[in-house]
Amino acid sequence: MSNLIQVSELLVHAALFREESRMVPAHYRSDFPARDDARWLGYVIASYFGGEPSVVFRKI
Repeated sequence: MSNLIQVSELLVHAALFREESRMVPAHYRSDFPARDDARWLGYVIASYFGGEPSVVFRKI
């Protein structure tokens, strides 16, 4: 059960980090309703670093 909680925590951190909306896969933020490929075309990578959630972005 703790693995499920850790994955859920990383998903929330990654979703809050990405300041845009994506229609595929379904990721919508009402505070950032538009897609922004100029800033966010790439990968959001979430992991634990030093026991804390860490989120980084890598452009394609």
